[in-house]
Amino acid sequence: AGSRRRTAGRWLAAAAVAAAVGAAWLFSRNTVRAPGQPQYVTVKTAIGTLRELTLPDSTHVWMNAAGTLKYPETFTNAERDVYLKGEAFFQVAPLKDHPFIVHAGGLETEVLGTSFNVSAYESEAVTVVVATGKVGISIPRRDRRNILTVSANQMATYERGRHALVRSEQADWQRYAAWRAGKLVFNHTSLPQVLRTLGRVFNLHFEMADKALSTRQITGEFDVHEPPELVVKAICLSIDADYTRTPGRLVIRKK
Repeated sequence: AGSRRRTAGRWLAAAAVAAAVGAAWLFSRNTVRAPGQPQYVTVKTAIGTLRELTLPDSTHVWMNAAGTLKYPETFTNAERDVYLKGEAFFQVAPLKDHPFIVHAGGLETEVLGTSFNVSAYESEAVTVVVATGKVGISIPRRDRRNILTVSANQMATYERGRHALVRSEQADWQRYAAWRAGKLVFNHTSLPQVLRTLGRVFNLHFEMADKALSTRQITGEFDVHEPPELVVKAICLSIDADYTRTPGRLVIRKK
């Protein structure tokens, strides 16, 4: 499959150092498989990096940091199945009678040809935001026939612990896919969620010294090319907090 690597510019100096001593993304093929089973390709992105690739069916994929995508070297089945951990934006090549299915976070998102963003990081809610066209989302092993249809500028959210799948009628897909352009856009996002995102981007471990901060919400847009200290300072100012930093670790506390 044709592909090209793209890192997220100057996400942070640590990421550049990591790239100097090892690849910012990993690419591998499974060499052992049962007879008749497809050969799979696995692509991984490191913390602080992005990756673009084109699948064998000409579907274009943007992968966010700290993610894994597995797909067949050749799509030979009736369904085009891919497996995602992390976050990716898919621009699916239309192939009639060959639906494209993303398996991520306990959900199956099925399309024929459209573009959408899937976020399925561990310990976080799974979200599917549709940019163009529509998708059908289901929870395998529970009720495969109960499919939730999500159209352009709508979003589905799946709470894994409660097996709750709901649709939001209005969602700005460009905000959710802004990471492709090196932007972090938050809209009433909880501070713990913001810190998890910043940790993946800046390769830092964030902690909250005061549990009361977990209820704070952040709204704003940030550039990942800025030094992490500037981003953290802006967030702390908005919630009347302060922070201390040691190598690789940053603690936020109330003033």
